[in-house]
Amino acid sequence: MTISLVACVVWQVFSRFILKSPSTSTDEIARFLLMWCGLTGTAYMVGQNQHLAIEVLGNKLTGIKKIFLDILVQAFIAMFSVMVMIYGGLIQYSNISTTGQLTPSLGLPMSYIYIVVPISGIIIVLYNSLNIADCLQKIAAIKQDVPSSKVQGDLS
Repeated sequence: MTISLVACVVWQVFSRFILKSPSTSTDEIARFLLMWCGLTGTAYMVGQNQHLAIEVLGNKLTGIKKIFLDILVQAFIAMFSVMVMIYGGLIQYSNISTTGQLTPSLGLPMSYIYIVVPISGIIIVLYNSLNIADCLQKIAAIKQDVPSSKVQGDLS
């Protein structure tokens, strides 16, 4: 997808400045590929647990407290994805599908372009579920290795 995006932009620049006859469709293709790359890339980064984060509090916590913070962050990301990307994306997709809006130069249904929003949201929620399950496994492992009095002390 990224290679296609770069190829479209290079062709657009080449056709505009060298051939003096700009391609009308590559601009639109590049715009839509950028949307798809950005949103699917976001889902991938959440899956790799490399999403954008502010680590001010996370760097100060250790042990179970840090894991609970990680669970909270994953839960907030999942809530955002459900409310905005999945629910809002499906409403937007439905509205665009109903109107039958087409892209200006390619003539593709705009619904093909905007379906990436709920798809990425679903992938993000699936990855969040896996990340939360990993955090819960870490908590279980810590509780098995540490006497219960020390774990209770970490929770406060």
